[in-house]
Amino acid sequence: MQSCQSCGGLIMVGDGINDAPALAAATVGIVLAQRASATAVAVADVLLLQDNISSVPFCIAKARQTTLLVKQSVMLALLCIIFASLLSVLGTLPLWLTVLLHEGGTLLVCLNSIRALNEPTWSWREDMLSLFDGIRCMITRLVEKMRFGSNVVPSAV
Repeated sequence: MQSCQSCGGLIMVGDGINDAPALAAATVGIVLAQRASATAVAVADVLLLQDNISSVPFCIAKARQTTLLVKQSVMLALLCIIFASLLSVLGTLPLWLTVLLHEGGTLLVCLNSIRALNEPTWSWREDMLSLFDGIRCMITRLVEKMRFGSNVVPSAV
């Protein structure tokens, strides 16, 4: 499991009966909550309320969408604040207009966050390419480990 995590991230999907240690060790632990033990629920990052494993791709797509929206919102807020503050410090913008621009940036961030209500889109092609890249990385590490005969694998540059 540790060699998988070194190649990126690792998602562990389990039923929550006897896989709590693996869920805790994974980058993201997803558990089916209806039959899960209290320990598995406590260590899981995501709880699927219905025992339907087909909703895992939706969770991944929603996480990607949310991450993108957060990055966009932070960047939008910073740009508005820097722009308004810089013009205010240089004396080309009155204070009331600076405050208005700052609050306008906050309003834009709020409007951008409404996009989280949209259905996420995902590409099976991207997911498969990511999967194959992870498998390739694991195989490369195993080959290097066998070739060098040690537990320490040299880092790739």
